[in-house]
Amino acid sequence: MRHAYKKTATALTLYLRICALMAPLFLVAAGAGLYLLTKHNVDEAEARLNARLGEAANRIAGGLERLADQLPGGEAQAVPVARELVQSLTGDPAVVCAELHAPGKGRVLVQMPGGITCAGSGQDGEMSVPVRFFSEQTLTIGISHDELHDTKIAQLQLSALILVAGLMIMLITNWITFRLIIGRSLSQLMDNIEEAKSRAEQSALHDALTGLGNRRHLNEVITERLGSLHRDNEPFAVLQLDLDHFTEVNDSLGHSAGDQMLRHVAETLQTQVRSEDFVARVGGDEFVIVTKGDSSRVELAAMAERLVKEVSTPISYQGQSCFVETSIGIYSVEREKHMTDMTVDYILNNGDFALKHAKESGRGNFVFFEDSTRVEMEADRFLREDFRRGVDDGEIICHYQPQYDLNAGRVLSVEALVRWYHPLHGVMTPEEFMPLADRLGMTAHIDALVFKAALADLAKWDELGLGIETVSVNVSAGRLSDPDLIANLQAMNLPRNRLTFEILETAFVDRLPDQVQWNLDGIRELGIEIELDDFGTGKASVLGIIEMAPDRIKVARELIAPLAEGEQGLSLVRAVAAIGHSLGVEMVAEGVEMAVHCEAAAELGFARLQGYHICRPVSAKALADWLQDGSVHDLPGLGQRSQVA
Repeated sequence: MRHAYKKTATALTLYLRICALMAPLFLVAAGAGLYLLTKHNVDEAEARLNARLGEAANRIAGGLERLADQLPGGEAQAVPVARELVQSLTGDPAVVCAELHAPGKGRVLVQMPGGITCAGSGQDGEMSVPVRFFSEQTLTIGISHDELHDTKIAQLQLSALILVAGLMIMLITNWITFRLIIGRSLSQLMDNIEEAKSRAEQSALHDALTGLGNRRHLNEVITERLGSLHRDNEPFAVLQLDLDHFTEVNDSLGHSAGDQMLRHVAETLQTQVRSEDFVARVGGDEFVIVTKGDSSRVELAAMAERLVKEVSTPISYQGQSCFVETSIGIYSVEREKHMTDMTVDYILNNGDFALKHAKESGRGNFVFFEDSTRVEMEADRFLREDFRRGVDDGEIICHYQPQYDLNAGRVLSVEALVRWYHPLHGVMTPEEFMPLADRLGMTAHIDALVFKAALADLAKWDELGLGIETVSVNVSAGRLSDPDLIANLQAMNLPRNRLTFEILETAFVDRLPDQVQWNLDGIRELGIEIELDDFGTGKASVLGIIEMAPDRIKVARELIAPLAEGEQGLSLVRAVAAIGHSLGVEMVAEGVEMAVHCEAAAELGFARLQGYHICRPVSAKALADWLQDGSVHDLPGLGQRSQVA
């Protein structure tokens, strides 16, 4: 497009330069030629006129002299004859009047019918011819310039004709030049402009990655459907889809894999709906389908089941198989339903609330919006407002669960766990409010509050001499993909060797994205340790663990719980522990609930224990009191390892 503009501009500049050069030259040449031609023709006409009149006057003068010699009356008789001869001169249309002067003797005067005399008018000019008739007499002729005027007019007409012809030639030449030089480029430019306009309209209404309609297009379609509902009582339905586990694909395989997955989902949705239905992508992994016409609940349920099944079909990316699932919220829009509330936002909010219920009921399924859920929607709205208020009022706090070090025989580290201290509902766990924080886009803000509180409490414990060496905080895989993570951590001037970042195993599969690997290296350079959390619940391979190179691996409680069941439980955890030991990584047992768990974990070579048998998550002050009280001495299963912290 830019090349076409440049080419057209160059051609237009060349055309204007040609016109600027040719037009003045043509006009100057035409003017000079016309002036010389007119002057030459007028001069020739005037010379011919003067010669003719002079010749006639000389003939008359000669005739008068001969008559004067021949007439018996001499001068007296010659005067009337002279008058007649002079009067005959006026037969020439170029003569206005004629007059013969005879000094001292009077004069011979010819007066024209119009009363014009040489003495009285002579308006166009005169010429004098000497006559040897009387002594010192002269014949004066008044000359008419009508012939000269006619000649000039003819020349002007010719000049005008030539000038008009020249202008026509110049216009035709310019038109031909225009067509040859920039006509084609201008046509191409107009085509490019139309194409660019079409692309702009396409871009304004469609998602660049998938080619589906975007949110603006979706709003237009729903508005159109509402018009049909009002006008023709034609109902429609909105299906809102959200991909489950899509973040894991992005974090583990990179954004290119995520883009391929989104294109796969878009193609799947388009092939599974009718031609009159509309499909849009309205967010990162959010899609909306708007049906046209009346669809029964059974038909919508069948469509949703088909979509759930087809979307979950695995795809291959760089030799690896990856897949997502989808949850669907369905809202059927009918004329009888709350017509005063029928707006685009109202419809999408209802579909979104149904989608939320689908996710909460186990994901990978669909839920219809029911009128009875409006009460729940209002409760959810109040909860969102309450959560924002609670964050602003400092109700987000940290509880801490200690990690008992079997080698040191005391608590060396604690894990920071976020809590919402609600004034009415009491202490709420992350499972109760973090999904809400996700929907509100406040997860990063909550992480920052936890980070700040953990450092402040660690400083207080140092003042009390509790001997807590490190505090661990949970870091999402999304934050590990942030290119600004290291710069932000450096700006906080963090203490070295006092922090541990816990990262869920579900964030990794095999290969680490380059940005994540770069951030992990930067975290280590800042003196921050890394723990792989909930090991055994995800899909991390040995290769992925080697690349991540964690300082510790926390074995999930689901694997630790069977330790109380005897040899069968021991064999599985023994195999998991062997992986960590072979890699030279410390192993931490989560979910230690009983003394038998402590004994079995110690026997299997675990370095640290964490669970309710050691201590439940408590506030910073309660943790300090517990450590100062020395109650950890009396815990069964720890034997003589425990010491006063």
